[in-house]
Amino acid sequence: MLNCLVILCNLEIKLLNNICGLIFFHITLLNYCLFVRGIMKIFKQFFFIGVISILSSFAVKAQDSLIIIGKIDKRLDEKIITMEKVYPFPNTLPTTKTECIIKDGKFFFSIPATALEQYHIRFKNDHSPNDFVSLLLLPKKTEIEFLDSSLVNYTLVGNNINGLYNNSILPITNRREFTQEEVNRALTTWVENHVDSPLNTYMMVTTLLNNVSDDEISRLFNLIPDANRKGTYFNELKFIKENLYVGKILPDFVQADTSGIPIKLSDFRGKYILVDFWASWCKPCRAENPHLVAAMKKYDHKKFDIISVSLDSKKSDWLEAISKDGLQNWTHVSDLKGWNNGVSIYYKLIAIPRNFLLDPSGKIIAKNLRGQDVLDMLNKIID
Repeated sequence: MLNCLVILCNLEIKLLNNICGLIFFHITLLNYCLFVRGIMKIFKQFFFIGVISILSSFAVKAQDSLIIIGKIDKRLDEKIITMEKVYPFPNTLPTTKTECIIKDGKFFFSIPATALEQYHIRFKNDHSPNDFVSLLLLPKKTEIEFLDSSLVNYTLVGNNINGLYNNSILPITNRREFTQEEVNRALTTWVENHVDSPLNTYMMVTTLLNNVSDDEISRLFNLIPDANRKGTYFNELKFIKENLYVGKILPDFVQADTSGIPIKLSDFRGKYILVDFWASWCKPCRAENPHLVAAMKKYDHKKFDIISVSLDSKKSDWLEAISKDGLQNWTHVSDLKGWNNGVSIYYKLIAIPRNFLLDPSGKIIAKNLRGQDVLDMLNKIID
């Protein structure tokens, strides 16, 4: 009997142990489920954040690209069509040209961009004057359909900035109808009335820059909102304003003289210096030379000197013009690269004659003096 009781007690103890183990298992399973639920909740949060980040990244990239979806006559299939960014000044930058083979009357371009830029679309190896289209475009998705093979007639959807320029700006810049002063006033008024327009930096660089004063450009520059302070045209304006305006130290340069000896601008510090840009083939430049001769004759290197930078490409033409115009009395430099002259490119020149008058410290005190203005200015500043 006693043995039976012992056995029964042992069975109860085992049963109790099994029940406790089962309870512990359920508790452990419950904790695990809660743990997994917490992990899943955290995962979902991070997954959502990740998706949002990826979508945001795509949105940013989309804003930093110009997407062109094009249509054209299927008979032009297999031809290569190109799209090239146009720079406002001569430069040594690599050509930013994108190519696409036309397939089934369609072509596609994706070009990095952050602001309004100018582009030329043409067929590869075709450089005839009329067989291209010039467009001002913002970085966004754009659909273009050419209505014939000449690329002259087209429809543009999704990028109306080019139409705005053609309809609102071009008519007021027509030099056949308006004087340059009238054009300047019209464009200045337009900029003042449309301060948020991305067209403003383009117009300031291409039209106003060489036709209004530094102070006027600075005033208009200060109107540019933060959203438009980017892109080629803004960056060019910023460089010019910070380096080539009256009151700034003209950036230094080195270029070879007629004997091949390197000449450095900063070596002329201590005198008033006229840095003059010209070329033998430039008739307006040659017409200015007698005034420079008169200025040099009066001051004769005492407190004034001239450095003439030539945009010639043939040394013989350059030297002949120096001799014929009687310019041997001052320093002449050139790299004989024509419009690709390194100093001319650095100073953003798009026309000559151009000049900078520097004080003895190298600071710009006047620009683009013409005719008698050179001598008149020197008479005021030199004792």
